[in-house]
Amino acid sequence: ILFLKSEDLKEDPAGVLRRVYKFLELSPVSDEKLLQIVSRRHINEQSFLHNADNGDKFKMLPSTRGLLTKFYKPFNQKLAQLLGDDRFLWDDVHHSKRGERT
Repeated sequence: ILFLKSEDLKEDPAGVLRRVYKFLELSPVSDEKLLQIVSRRHINEQSFLHNADNGDKFKMLPSTRGLLTKFYKPFNQKLAQLLGDDRFLWDDVHHSKRGERT
């Protein structure tokens, strides 16, 4: 099983795709083809959430984020331990006062 973090995909989409291709034992993709793939418009792009017309109605309340963080913490700890990868603790994801990732 290959576990991926969406943060890694956002930061290095070509690198993540290379990992996926390797994991699936597919032939490597050229840099040109990878650039084509990662340059496509993303349908679920979060820019919709930050559209001025949408205002704050799609932003998570800090109290909700705190509740979810507390609830999922033991599960994230088990996952990180199982995978041997502390990145799955999500301690490196910081949030502003308004609950957005920074």
